[in-house]
Amino acid sequence: MADEVGRVLILSFTSNLGSLDAIKQIHGNEGLPNLISLSQHLDCYPWTISNKYFKTVVHLCHCKSMSSLSAVKASLMQSSELCFESIILVFNQEQKESLNDATTWMDYVETQNASVQLLLNAGKEDVAANNDQGLTQKEVLEWCLKYSFELVELKPNEEDQQDAGEFGEQTGFPRVIQALNCGEWPNIKLRSESKGKNQSSSSGSSTDDAKSNALDSKTCSNGNGHACSKTDEEKSTRKLMDCSRLTDDETDLLQRLGNDDPDGESFDELFTKLKDMKDRASTLPDEQRKSYAEQVAIAFWKAMGGEEDEISGLDDSD
Repeated sequence: MADEVGRVLILSFTSNLGSLDAIKQIHGNEGLPNLISLSQHLDCYPWTISNKYFKTVVHLCHCKSMSSLSAVKASLMQSSELCFESIILVFNQEQKESLNDATTWMDYVETQNASVQLLLNAGKEDVAANNDQGLTQKEVLEWCLKYSFELVELKPNEEDQQDAGEFGEQTGFPRVIQALNCGEWPNIKLRSESKGKNQSSSSGSSTDDAKSNALDSKTCSNGNGHACSKTDEEKSTRKLMDCSRLTDDETDLLQRLGNDDPDGESFDELFTKLKDMKDRASTLPDEQRKSYAEQVAIAFWKAMGGEEDEISGLDDSD
């Protein structure tokens, strides 16, 4: 039977920010609800995700003690019941061993096929070149690409904050919350379902797609031969909440690139922003990265005055 509870596994490998502190940051000023004991070593706190597309309650799960991380991993590897739709790892870029410790969990992480995988840097981003105990930005990004994690700076420098702001993206825990809103969850309630037949055609068609494909499923093995089911209704909601969708600023940028007069900006400045879009795409999962690339190509083709019938095989609304 499919697990009916969406879960986020949060593991910390640094004393800079514990997993419980990370959960408190996600909950914000709401305060923590009563905990749910998941196992001898794992506690969970319910958290409500509510946006214009859907509403759901997920469990934010954390290890009670860093000293018991090995025991938790061994237990999870043998579990036939627990699946995590999102995995958040906390490390410190100034401490190389913290990322090494996180790496020891990759064999378990890969069994989960989580829709959201975040690596949170609780240390300084700019590690001195002569600091043998730390990691360079290049090393961290290579790790993220290898294991399909998105890097989130919890202490972003001013340049990072400005770059993110240009495309409406978030940094720090606001980005964590934004990413979790884009996750695949097993117990969602689509907003369009409660609005009935008066719903707009775009939202209504998405709901119909979810219902018509309800028998289809996507599974992930937990490494012990057991499967966690994810229905097409979740996929449809992920389609609605897809983080790969172009922002208004990105669409405007592509339109300006296609014009003879880029509204006062030099082409060097425009292409610098285009590189930022490429960097953003590199952090997306494979499916979303492909969708993002298609949307960029379609938007740029239209900005250049290309004929609609030449790209009729592509659907920029997906």
